[in-house]
Amino acid sequence: MRLVPISCIKENTLLAKTIYDIEGRTLLKRVVPLNEKLIEKIQKFGIESLYINDDYSHIEIKEIIKPEIKRRALKTIKSTFDTLKRQSEHSDKNEIDNVCMLSKIAKDIVNDLLSQNQIFINLVDIKTMDNYTYEHSLNVALLSLILGVEIGLDRDSLCELCIGAMLHDVGKIFVPLEILNKPSALTQHEYEIIRNHTIRGYDYLYKDHIVKSSSRLIALQHHEACDGTGYPNGLFPSQIHKFSKIVAIADIYDAMTSDRPYRTGIQPNEVIEYIMGNAGTRFDYNMVVSFVRKIIPYPVGTLVELSTGHYAFVEEINLNYPLRPIVRIKDPSDETIDGKTIDLLKITNIVIRRIQYDMPGSNQGNLYKISQ
Repeated sequence: MRLVPISCIKENTLLAKTIYDIEGRTLLKRVVPLNEKLIEKIQKFGIESLYINDDYSHIEIKEIIKPEIKRRALKTIKSTFDTLKRQSEHSDKNEIDNVCMLSKIAKDIVNDLLSQNQIFINLVDIKTMDNYTYEHSLNVALLSLILGVEIGLDRDSLCELCIGAMLHDVGKIFVPLEILNKPSALTQHEYEIIRNHTIRGYDYLYKDHIVKSSSRLIALQHHEACDGTGYPNGLFPSQIHKFSKIVAIADIYDAMTSDRPYRTGIQPNEVIEYIMGNAGTRFDYNMVVSFVRKIIPYPVGTLVELSTGHYAFVEEINLNYPLRPIVRIKDPSDETIDGKTIDLLKITNIVIRRIQYDMPGSNQGNLYKISQ
């Protein structure tokens, strides 16, 4: 199984993951052979990348949480956002029911994660354009929880973190969809409206004091930066809640790896390099170190191009060193190198240049670097 842009998918390639809508209904079942008509149907939902099975990779990448819990969580988040939007427009007061539902689903997610021995992030979620905010909210919660577990948060703290992360973008219910989904550059006025979602989300959650303060602060502070350049208040590290620092990292990772109306998703390895490059400035340094340990940007089976010019499949992950996996060279034109295994943690003069979506007809790389 590997993630491939729709533009690179060949006729009769098999779909590796079932695609669902926000209500949990099946849009397209896994193992269906893809053709031009089906791809056009998928693109109408704003989906630009798919997980496929092909000659290069048959290894299944597991979901972070059970699919049934995920579908329930998405429905609950959508219901909560829809209800909160109605309340903001008509001053209804049914918020307690929504928060209770979120609290229950948060406990289910935390229990599911804590029941697993090792949790790693090796899956980029496929989102539809219309439901991006809900799917993004759940993914940010999952990523935040994985980081929370890694830094040793207790169960109650994880539940509070999960609720806050699911509600981190609640202020976007006040932002017009034409701005959220605008395919071109935002005007300065539109950008200010987007930025204001932090304050409006926090103010709305603050009104009834139902959501705990530690969870509410996430809505306000998840765009603050440790060097004081963030918004809305330009806070410094000691002023930013621990949960908000966690969600800031999870939020940028999921946002950058996701397809959006104005760009395709960025490869996880490039996003990790961006986050690492901003450790200690935009993001909390120690949390970045912990987060990177849990990300697998090159899942087993990924086809990559090496700095030598050769192509290789990822064979094994070096835990704690996600950018340096063990790879197997694929070059049928040269028996001396074809099938050779390289541990990039030990052979430090070779790096992965990029993820490759198809195998070229020939592979003429620099062999001397590999034979050393």
